[in-house]
Amino acid sequence: MSDIRLFTTTGIYEGTSGTSEVMLPTPLSDSTTSTLETIGGKVAKFLLTTIGSDVFNKDYGAYLTTHQQISEAYLPRFQVEVLEDIKRCTSYIKSTEAALSGNIEQLNRINLLRISYSKNSRDRVDIYIEIKTTFGNSSLLTLPLDS
Repeated sequence: MSDIRLFTTTGIYEGTSGTSEVMLPTPLSDSTTSTLETIGGKVAKFLLTTIGSDVFNKDYGAYLTTHQQISEAYLPRFQVEVLEDIKRCTSYIKSTEAALSGNIEQLNRINLLRISYSKNSRDRVDIYIEIKTTFGNSSLLTLPLDS
């Protein structure tokens, strides 16, 4: 796992050459973290935690990291699993935010935009997820997985 970043959505997340578009994340020197970045961190943590590995909550986490290798033929089934993980992630985060005031930005929904498969780079799979908040803000989260 590497290069997990939260970006402002531009509507274009990959160029025609197959390379990532250059987008600027929040500078590392910026000491303030927005609520959207906090929500993005919760989503990334949930989806990159192997289900069953949390000693306090065996239902916390996703199946994404349980795969040793993903083949192109397995992608339709993998997409169903990702959608199920996103559904459980959304439900979990919303339940933890239920006690928050309505004046605080919260998770509204998570959309799976695309799953990109590249067999040229060690069977790499990139998962593009859009995070939307109750204040109408949105951001793109890219989760790279490779064997």
